[in-house]
Amino acid sequence: MMLGRKVKQCEANRQAVERAYREHGEGLYRYAVMVLTDEEAAQDVIQQVFMRLLGMGERVLAVESLAGYLRRAVRNGCYDALRRGRGQEAVNGQAILESVGEQGLGADEREALERALRALPAEQRLGADEREALERALRALPAEQREVVHMKVYEGKTFREMAGALGVSANTAASRYRYAMAKLRERLG
Repeated sequence: MMLGRKVKQCEANRQAVERAYREHGEGLYRYAVMVLTDEEAAQDVIQQVFMRLLGMGERVLAVESLAGYLRRAVRNGCYDALRRGRGQEAVNGQAILESVGEQGLGADEREALERALRALPAEQRLGADEREALERALRALPAEQREVVHMKVYEGKTFREMAGALGVSANTAASRYRYAMAKLRERLG
């Protein structure tokens, strides 16, 4: 009887992890690519996070905010990878281009971006050279600043929401965003 209950519990845990991956995996991967600017390192982080989640056993079912837990775990994994020298802190990562370009965006994000770009007056639309310059400028930002730009622009998060997800104050999140915008303006003229 005890073994049957354990088997059912293991199956429930596995299903919960699979559901979490289906619901959050793609977004977490794009987030990891944005922070690390390295697709392979991002894949490693995502795999490690979900393997740890699977190893949590029945505790996974008790996690109050699984999305928040996963976001924090991926963020921590990304910064660990950066400290170990995996990922890129600067301009030479092609993956950030893909995380904000055609391949890295989900269908909904791509559609929203296309609608927003079409809605701009013609004189405000970005040409190919301008987009490339913007992508280079984004890649040149420190990871913490890229992170808040991603959260604000692509996820529509408020500074308070960012603060909760990042474990910093809302003022710190706002400062990182302000510094990022200043650096982007400086680089782009």
